[in-house]
Amino acid sequence: MGLLVVIQKIELAAFGEAVRSGMSPGDAVREVARRMEAFATLITSSPVMEIRE
Repeated sequence: MGLLVVIQKIELAAFGEAVRSGMSPGDAVREVARRMEAFATLITSSPVMEIRE
């Protein structure tokens, strides 16, 4: 359960930051995915998601 809370906090912070900096909602979602990928690489030895631009 703790990991889900951490992921949700990262998601909310990343999306809010991206929107406040002027990104479109689509770009903000991609930024969230990029940060989730960075977090996943910290806790695993292989990437969990693939980010497409």
